[in-house]
Amino acid sequence: METFNDCLDKMKGAANNAFECIALLQKAFSHNSTTPLKDCREKVPSMMKLEAELTHKITRLAQEDNALKKYVSIPRLLSGIEEHIEKLSDIINKKIKDDVLFSDRAISELAILFQRLKELLKNTADLLTTGNPILVQHIRECEQDVVKKALEYATSHEDRLIEGLCLSVASPLFLNMLNSIRCIACNANEIAMKFVQE
Repeated sequence: METFNDCLDKMKGAANNAFECIALLQKAFSHNSTTPLKDCREKVPSMMKLEAELTHKITRLAQEDNALKKYVSIPRLLSGIEEHIEKLSDIINKKIKDDVLFSDRAISELAILFQRLKELLKNTADLLTTGNPILVQHIRECEQDVVKKALEYATSHEDRLIEGLCLSVASPLFLNMLNSIRCIACNANEIAMKFVQE
């Protein structure tokens, strides 16, 4: 029978995969290369396939050990992260295939968000490994920064679009990237919040 540690190992694996995928997506975006996208796609669907099974097992185990209740919704949240990583991958793939140009400003803004997202997901994987409460605060601060920046970048992008400073074809891709990045950060923050609701 699968133990809680087996379930936890799978969740940690999914969190580490998410971190690695964001690094690959950043590489694909900055180098305009589809090769890292293929590597990312091989890593992504693990939790989406395992979500229902893991949730069921952890729910059953939590009936015997109340301390495990905080883990019940984590497979769903990890699956949400993977879903938005897939969306990001699809958007970057479309940008590359259709040869859509982003402004220098949009490229630098996304570079900042990718860096923060990697930090956030690394801390999330470490939190699942250690349960360290200091990481909860780091994740919370990082998530707030990512959400704030994503909203600021979306607003300034719309202003640039109105002024004719960026291509209209790039606009939906850029805004959808910002939205997926924000959703990934929010899911990671929800995971962190499970470690303070005791």
